[in-house]
Amino acid sequence: SLREMHDIGVPRIFAHNRQLIAVFSEALPARWRDEVRTEGHGGTLCIAAGGAAGPVAARLAADGVRFDRRGDTLRLSFHLCNDAADAARIAHAFHDPT
Repeated sequence: SLREMHDIGVPRIFAHNRQLIAVFSEALPARWRDEVRTEGHGGTLCIAAGGAAGPVAARLAADGVRFDRRGDTLRLSFHLCNDAADAARIAHAFHDPT
């Protein structure tokens, strides 16, 4: 996998990640968009979900999404194996999470 990443190139992988984050953000309900920050960090999104963390995490898990939860913060990372449809589908878990 390291050879494949080298062949693709980090700038291209980074651009793919940012494209999927943009798709994800656009598919989110407006109230969640301010929680998606891309400045100053790598490809992992840390979303402060507050009291909605449990319901959103349950929806993500039910949909087979791999993610990490640290308290009320949900951590998501888009990879080369993901596409725009995945990003939009994952954002759907944030619609009416209660």
